[in-house]
This record gives sequence, C-alpha cells and structure tokens, in this order.
Amino acid sequence: MSVKWKKTRFPGVRYYEHKSRKHGIQKDKYFAIRYQRNGKRKEEGLGWSSDGWTASKATLELSELKKAYATGQGAISLEEKRLQSEKQRESQRAKEKKNAREQKTFSEIFLEQYYPRTKSDKAFKSHQRELGLFENWIEPLQRSKNPYSITAGYVSFPLMKLINF
Repeated sequence: MSVKWKKTRFPGVRYYEHKSRKHGIQKDKYFAIRYQRNGKRKEEGLGWSSDGWTASKATLELSELKKAYATGQGAISLEEKRLQSEKQRESQRAKEKKNAREQKTFSEIFLEQYYPRTKSDKAFKSHQRELGLFENWIEPLQRSKNPYSITAGYVSFPLMKLINF
C-alpha cells in the first residue's frame, strides 16, 4: 500500500500523514526533501513531526545541502551528512578511549592486566617473584606515573611497548 504524499508551500519539501499515529491533535507527519543531483532525482526522508521536524526546518536542511553542493563545502546529501557525523562520533570515542588508557597509572596496569595474565602463563614461583619485585622495587618509584612518561635511561620510549599492551 503506497502513501499519499502532500505538498507543502516550500518547494522540494513534502510529507505524508501516518494513518493512526497522532502528534497532538493532528496526525503525525513524515517529512522528506526532493532535489536533483547530476540529472537524477533524489529523495531523502528527514523524520516525523513528533521528532521535531517541520516543513520550515526541512526547507532549511534542503537549502544547506544545495549551498554545500554549489560551494563544494560540506555534505551534499543527508546520507553523506550522516556518514560524516558517524565518523566524528567514532573519532571522539577513539580519543576518549585513548585518554582513558593514558590516564591509567603503572600500578593499575600491572595489577589489573599484566599480573593476572602471568598467573595463568607462568609457574607459581615465577609470578610470585614478579609480584614481589613489583611491590618492593618498582611500585614505590613508579606508583602514580603514567607508563607513557616512564623512560629507560637515555632511550625514551613508552613502557607500554615493553610489556606489549
């Protein structure tokens, strides 16, 4: 069953009404924009009026896309805009993950990640000896330091590479 699209007073913007869902007193409307790119007609859906879309907001979105296409600056379609925002969110998550990782101290990394692995990989005396060495010699000096700031003499490199994290 196809829907019946209705025109708005704004060119390139149209909507259809949901047959049962309401937004206030009126039926909920789904807005879409129509435009041409490279001689082909494109239509992209924006969203429902219950999500905050109006015909005037749809017109503003369409004019942004047309301006971006004319100037070559920015996304020229909603699909491209969504991909750009997804990339931006992904890079933000990666930055947050990196910052969280770099905030960990040497002691936290040793006790939470390295030492539990040695329990399963090494003999009992070996991992007990490593814990003893850590508690007596390494922890008092490196307790609150970030592993990325620890250096070995004149050669400066992240300690993380040493312990393969």
